[in-house]
Amino acid sequence: MISAYDIEQLVKPYLIEEHLHLFDVKVSGRAGRPLIQLFLDREDGDITVNAYAGIGRHIQDLLDMQNWSPGDYKLIVSSPGLDRPLSELWQFRKNIGRLIKFQASALSSLQVKELTVLHQILTPDATLDNDQHNDSILVSKPIQGRLTAVQDDGLIQIEINKVIIDFTLTQLSEVKVVIEFKRL
Repeated sequence: MISAYDIEQLVKPYLIEEHLHLFDVKVSGRAGRPLIQLFLDREDGDITVNAYAGIGRHIQDLLDMQNWSPGDYKLIVSSPGLDRPLSELWQFRKNIGRLIKFQASALSSLQVKELTVLHQILTPDATLDNDQHNDSILVSKPIQGRLTAVQDDGLIQIEINKVIIDFTLTQLSEVKVVIEFKRL
């Protein structure tokens, strides 16, 4: 059966040329009719349904030209979805203005005022754990805030309780966009 690695290597030059990021390749199903799924995104905007269709046709052409490509397969090309965590600076830039939920750790670079804000937003059963050995602070519950900016030096600014706090990428984990519904 076709491997995800082989497909990734095959499509990578095309994706780079089109300024697309490949999040994941999944191959499942049976050997005679595998299901191939590619999850893509773009730094400079959203990908339309029509664009995904065109990308899918091009990738299908690439697959069909290979000796190892099965004659009968199903190809799905789509976005990674909102439930995929943000992990690269370009993803944060793309989501400026959106509400996010995240875990924070190693907060030694934050000012005392900012730590006070974090204390106020945590639920009663959450804790700030001081690590006496390296002066870092770990937050044990997810934090929610609005992504306001990503600086050129890589600092990520998040507004929490009307205070903007700077984080580094390494201090954030499990960052997900929170879906907001507006009332009419």
